[in-house]
Amino acid sequence: MPAGDSHRGRLAAVLAFAAFVVLGVAIHRDYGVPVDERALRYYGAITASYVNQFLGRTVVPVVPTFPVPNLQEFDDRDHGAVVELLLAAVEGFPRLRYPQTLFARHLTVFAIFCLGLPFLHRTLVRRHGSWMAGLAGCAFLVLSPRIFGDAFYNSKDIPSLAAYAAAICTALGFVERPGMARALGHALASALAIAIRLPALVIPALTVVAALVHLASAPRNERHGAALMLWLGFYGAATVALVVVFWPTLWEHPVANALYAFRRLGEFPWRGTVLYRGAAMSASQLPWHYLPVWMLITTPPLFTLGFALGVLALVVARVRRGFFAPLEAAEQQDLFFLLAFAVPLLTVILGRSTVYDGWRHVYFVYPAFVCLAVSGLAVLAAAFRPPLARAVLLGAIGAACLATLVTMERLHPYEMLYFNFAAGRDAGARYDGDYWGLSLRRGLEEALRAEGPEGEVPVVFDGEGVFGNRLILPERDRERITLVPLPRARYYVTTHRETLYDPAAFRRRYGLAPTQQTYALVVGSTHVMSVYRLR
Repeated sequence: MPAGDSHRGRLAAVLAFAAFVVLGVAIHRDYGVPVDERALRYYGAITASYVNQFLGRTVVPVVPTFPVPNLQEFDDRDHGAVVELLLAAVEGFPRLRYPQTLFARHLTVFAIFCLGLPFLHRTLVRRHGSWMAGLAGCAFLVLSPRIFGDAFYNSKDIPSLAAYAAAICTALGFVERPGMARALGHALASALAIAIRLPALVIPALTVVAALVHLASAPRNERHGAALMLWLGFYGAATVALVVVFWPTLWEHPVANALYAFRRLGEFPWRGTVLYRGAAMSASQLPWHYLPVWMLITTPPLFTLGFALGVLALVVARVRRGFFAPLEAAEQQDLFFLLAFAVPLLTVILGRSTVYDGWRHVYFVYPAFVCLAVSGLAVLAAAFRPPLARAVLLGAIGAACLATLVTMERLHPYEMLYFNFAAGRDAGARYDGDYWGLSLRRGLEEALRAEGPEGEVPVVFDGEGVFGNRLILPERDRERITLVPLPRARYYVTTHRETLYDPAAFRRRYGLAPTQQTYALVVGSTHVMSVYRLR
């Protein structure tokens, strides 16, 4: 890349990144509170208390919460806690109160997402030698509506995505030029990814495969197998050590606790019911195509097309040159992207791991998907050689991205409800809706508005979603809302999840008339949430 292009590319990347950060800071207060936020906050408090006790000093101020058990006796200690520990510190050091503590948590999750973007950018610049390819990949990630929405509140899957993006970037750099600094950098990224979500254990295995492919594809006089094996061993040892450092559960009995976490990975004890293709299904008995279909119907079609072209181009190149012929550098990277995407996905599908609420549990593979999408669209652009034809193609890609941006603006702050045309006309009635319960914030606000400016507003305590979204309201409104049992309530605020997002079935269950619905949030064809006045 010429020096002028390099400087221009860095400036464009910095300006785009800064603009995105400003946008995120401006809108991060728009979102509600997900149903599992209190449980995750509790886990953070448990971990912080354990860390302080283990080290014999207060390293992370423990946020006041319920009495916490010892981490080593906590059933859910199989989840990585590094992010929840960070979030506990974010709200603990300045002693924040509601709702600022929730806004701080959400802004921190967004900041973690932002940290993944430079790694994705660097990966694509290395692959294509073009700063525009790097910006395109980052734009594709940001313009994925469900990923964008989750980037403000999903403290499990979004940090996992960012860490996986970093691990992909550092893996390719390490394999290209192995050495002390790159081995440590890759070990750091790998360990963080594993300590956030255990399926990232695939990263060391993929690193070994990438190193062997690189070694086999290099000219004989440039092969340094012994040195590469030495650095791989160093990387592996450093990764293991750093995983233990980042995962307090492993500080005592590391082997036993690691086996416990790995066992729970395939036997997660959630036996709830999900809505899939219009049918009620047990989360533990989902068909193999659950994840691929969810990815297909919730990813902008342009990116799926690019991914398919990227895979096709890789296969065609192998057929033309022979499957056992040495791989060029670009092919090696595209193969790594494909493996980084497909291997974890196939492991979850073939291992019949419990998944639910769409494909959020495997969001971490999406950076690899985006990298292949950029490769595929680059191949398509290269096929349009006349300048006018290429300009038309790039215009069409830009128009598709703009259309997605307009859709996101229309959905905001409910980007998690995005479906594309592949989902069909009544996607909201055939697939899970607001499983996070984010819209309950709007429901509580509407109940307050319906009741007037004064007086108590008794609302049915309908689980963690109502509880958490009450806390994000301004103090005066928060004090007016009381969470009570059904017989004492005046309002019922619900996403209808217990009847699989069917408002009519919900009304039948509780003997409610349609006229008792005082507010309904409808986004596109999806009936998201209702407020019912009970008396």
